[in-house]
Amino acid sequence: MSGEQPGAMASEQASELNPCGCCIGLGAATPVEVFNRPGLSVVQYRVGTHALFKSTMLARLSASDHAKLESLKTRRDDDFAIALLDSWAVLLDILTFYQERIINESYLRTATERRSLLEQARLIGYEPRPGVAAGTYLAFTVDDPTPPPAVGSAPAATPTSATEVVIEKGTKVQSIPGPGEKAQIFETVETIVGQAGWNALRPRLTHPHPLEPDLESVTIPGLTSFVKSGDTMLIVAGEDPAGRSVKRVLAVTTDVKAQTIRLDLVPSPKPVPLPRPKIVLGKFIKQAAFLNDQFLRKELVVAKSWKQDVLRAMAIQKRWSPLAIQAAIRAQVSVAKPVRSIPDKGEPAPVPGAQPSREPLPNGVFAFRERAALFGHNAPKYQSLSPAQRLGEKFKDKTGTEQTVEPVYPNSWEERTLNDEQEEGRPPHLFLDRVYPNIVRDSLILLESQAGREVYRVREVGEVSRADYTISAKVSRVEVDHSEGFGNFRLRDTTVYAVNEPLDLAPLPISDPIAGSRLTLDRADLGLKAGQTVIVTGEREDLRDVTVSEAMTLAEVTLEEGFTTLTFGQGLTYRYVRETVTINANVAAATHGETKGEILGSGDAAQAFQQVALRQPPLTYVSAPTPGGAASTLDLWVNDQRWREVSSLYGQGPTDRVYLVQRDDSGNTTVRFGDGAMGARPATGQHNIRATYRQGLGAAGMVKARQLSLLMTRPLGVREVTNPLDATGAADPETRDDIRSNAPLAIRTLDRVVSLRDYEDFARAFSGIGKAQATWVWNGTKRAVLITVAGTGGALVETSSQLAENLDRAIREAGDPFVPFSVLSYRPALFKLAARVKVHGDYRPEQVVRSVQERVRTAFAFEHREFGRPVALSEVIALIQQEKGVEAATVTQFHRIDEEPAFPFPALLGADQARVGDGELLGAELLLLDPNLLPDIEVLS
Repeated sequence: MSGEQPGAMASEQASELNPCGCCIGLGAATPVEVFNRPGLSVVQYRVGTHALFKSTMLARLSASDHAKLESLKTRRDDDFAIALLDSWAVLLDILTFYQERIINESYLRTATERRSLLEQARLIGYEPRPGVAAGTYLAFTVDDPTPPPAVGSAPAATPTSATEVVIEKGTKVQSIPGPGEKAQIFETVETIVGQAGWNALRPRLTHPHPLEPDLESVTIPGLTSFVKSGDTMLIVAGEDPAGRSVKRVLAVTTDVKAQTIRLDLVPSPKPVPLPRPKIVLGKFIKQAAFLNDQFLRKELVVAKSWKQDVLRAMAIQKRWSPLAIQAAIRAQVSVAKPVRSIPDKGEPAPVPGAQPSREPLPNGVFAFRERAALFGHNAPKYQSLSPAQRLGEKFKDKTGTEQTVEPVYPNSWEERTLNDEQEEGRPPHLFLDRVYPNIVRDSLILLESQAGREVYRVREVGEVSRADYTISAKVSRVEVDHSEGFGNFRLRDTTVYAVNEPLDLAPLPISDPIAGSRLTLDRADLGLKAGQTVIVTGEREDLRDVTVSEAMTLAEVTLEEGFTTLTFGQGLTYRYVRETVTINANVAAATHGETKGEILGSGDAAQAFQQVALRQPPLTYVSAPTPGGAASTLDLWVNDQRWREVSSLYGQGPTDRVYLVQRDDSGNTTVRFGDGAMGARPATGQHNIRATYRQGLGAAGMVKARQLSLLMTRPLGVREVTNPLDATGAADPETRDDIRSNAPLAIRTLDRVVSLRDYEDFARAFSGIGKAQATWVWNGTKRAVLITVAGTGGALVETSSQLAENLDRAIREAGDPFVPFSVLSYRPALFKLAARVKVHGDYRPEQVVRSVQERVRTAFAFEHREFGRPVALSEVIALIQQEKGVEAATVTQFHRIDEEPAFPFPALLGADQARVGDGELLGAELLLLDPNLLPDIEVLS
């Protein structure tokens, strides 16, 4: 807008018009030329102010050719005429002030009133986002209604069906408020069926002990054992002699917690990994089958893997009790024997006319209680005997006849073996050095020498007296099943291990952490179903003593080797210490807000666009896969007929039962009906407009984990409840600045996603999202869109959260189905700052320090930072020096917290952009000043 320039009337012209000279130097000062460059946050629109208007009127007064005005010679403010002009100048000043304010309120960039932005947004069809309620998952603890059997009574019969507890939609739970907080009410948004057995499912912690000849350690149950270091153990794994080994116990370690003893057979044994056998997938059995242990063992536990929905359907079709199957499978798994990894070659085919082979040794691990020697091991050295004993002698008797005495020991026993000990026509046998009463028939003995080892089965054992090798003793005579290897065992250097005792092998702990998308339970549970939500809670492997929880959705449930295996829709975020993990399957989604029901009013068919108001605002909106990211919880009936909410009455038919919801600047909600042309009018009636809705909204519902624990409605059979996860996804109604930035985004996208900018704008305008950035990345096969998002107030948006899932679905519905994209939360990055400032003597140092800290903290807070934006050292120094009272400043600390300090300081602290790293998509970093630490600002003396 343009006008006359101030001072347009020259002084010489004024002197001609004002012969009295009272107004010399005054000229027309209004209207002032108005010019505004683009991008300003305030528009200058006033054509004058009080002083300029008064000056202009005084100049016009002097320039007037009216006779009466020429006679007015005074310009004193107390004159009535001059006072009248002054009052008009005041009026014009007020009018131009409001004119400027009105023009500023007419633009999105310059408007300061929320009402102005609200009305402008509605002109382009944009309705400010109402905010959304926080959401979380509630984990219920269900009571077991089955009492334990009395002591001495018979065990109860296996029930045919599990006792289920129905937890209805709308179950209310209240939070325990912290300091300065108010109690918040959450309600479940789905109906679930719970079971007592799902309160704390546990992962599989052990697997059967393997039976292999090269075992590095053996674990046995109990806390006491006769086995000690140095004892000899025999391992038999199959009929093949290659499957046998003899080991010495090097160390004995007691595990009090696991109630087991580990016998180390080699130094520093390695943990035995969990075997992963390939199992054939079972199919529905159509032919008749009888449910018994043999069928389960053959078809279910050992041979095949089953999808639980198939197994459950087969049980229903054949009228088998699922709980009976479950109990039988658990019983079989609980008595599972050690697994022999050596392939079973089976029994050889019998050869006609062949002699039967000796009986195979039993499989297992055996420890020997007795250590013995062969008879004759302590005989004197043969060469030490007298010649008469070795060679015999000749002598003459009384008659003078020469007599010959045969040698008692004509042959040396130094190299004598067990083969030499055998008697013709007698079974293979051996003599021990003394009587061993604990050796019994069918037990095993182990012979060991430098020439080799051999295991024999005892056929008969007896006590005999034997005199030989210059010694005599009562000894045990042991008959064995074969004589193979007898030639390797000499009397002197053979050790006999006898009185074997088989060791029970304890299940081995599974050392692998819980990670990835699969988790095997420690038992069979046929009730779990795909699509069910569970909460996984445990101690992080990389951060000990820190327990976290994750909500996971079951994509598939299978039964493998008698254990239920859960497959999640996506991998776990963390790796968990296995023995600390629990899984709660009594989980229901819940959102902030309390259900209200009320009569809104009476319908009036004679009234166009009838409006009724909700009496208990704010109306709850929940996160949903809609373009705006929110869905109303309002259900409205007129004469018991449901009406539906629409975003606009335009285009609605005259009989369409629809209504429009509008919110004013104070948060009050009004329902608006049609006029009979665009939408139907509500029927006339008394109190026939009824509504049910939820009350509660915004960041007040962002309760912490474990805060929701008070059951306001207690379903029968539910003992307690909690929220293992923090509430997420909440957003307050859009603020003035939010409307200013988001309204153009909606117009640019028009609720469809095409360009890269559309992905970013669509995500940024989604309720619950505070910041968004879209970039192109290469996912390994093609170019894809990576959207980095941050929740309201800087909250992380977990991939498994309801907010992230709804945003993903909304973009898929609005975007190109052939363009791959991913939504990831940003990566917070923090930096540390310290500085020294010199304060002017006219300012209080402590006040200047506080102001500098607040200025720096605000500038580098979440609201004022962008993804991937670095922080420059010059930017920090300039920011500090802008504060009043600061004469000079020097930075003494400037580095990212995850990096070592360096000197001299880097000119720039970088922030990582969204990218692909090591095959993994990474969201962009947001570099912020550590919010937990005030900048360390010192005053230079």
